Amino acid sequence: MQLLQLLERWGPTAGRYLLGVVFCWFGIHEVWHPSLWTGYVPIFATGSQVALVLVVLHGDLLLLLSAALLLGIAPRLAALIGSGLLFEIVCSLILPYGLNDIAMRDLGILGLAVTVAAGRHRLLIST
Repeated sequence: MQLLQLLERWGPTAGRYLLGVVFCWFGIHEVWHPSLWTGYVPIFATGSQVALVLVVLHGDLLLLLSAALLLGIAPRLAALIGSGLLFEIVCSLILPYGLNDIAMRDLGILGLAVTVAAGRHRLLIST
């Protein structure tokens, strides 16, 4: 099988797992160390209790989406919800700060999430 055919066949599934790993990574960090992320919560003061709670809730949502993607539970819906979440993140970074390396990274992850939401997925193990 040619490399491009292999990528066409398994690319969406690989993207799904990679997106799940990214969501898991950031979800864990937001839940375990929310004070490091409160600066990204618009409106509320950095370090406020409200900002801390919002970061933990955001991390919980990322972990939920990660589990859905990694376990193959409604992966397109999880990627679609993740796309909305990432769109909000990109906007909240670009509007006050302009384009920067963090916004560009998240824009790339948004592109991956949109691609996963639009793709067909395969099971790694079939019964």
